[in-house]
Amino acid sequence: MMDLPCIQWQDYVAQKWTVLDPELKEKFTTLLEIDDVFKCSLTLTTQEDLDFVQSISAAYSVQKEAQQAAKCRERETPASRSETSLQLLCTIHRAYVLIL
Repeated sequence: MMDLPCIQWQDYVAQKWTVLDPELKEKFTTLLEIDDVFKCSLTLTTQEDLDFVQSISAAYSVQKEAQQAAKCRERETPASRSETSLQLLCTIHRAYVLIL
């Protein structure tokens, strides 16, 4: 299960949403396909956004313990990889939808 985006990111995205053009807000809220949401979000992403994500993520470790990594590899199947990719896309989508 994946966590919701951290409060700093939610606040940052909410601030960006408040200054977004109303027509773009309308377009974004009507998107139904995850690919369309991702593509639209990608066009709105700036270097400043990437720098901010990097700054808040620096405090979080993404390293796995060797034993834990081995267990994950043993359980991994093509279906679980697809599910993990879908979960990542859903997390990205939630980061932007939380501002709605």
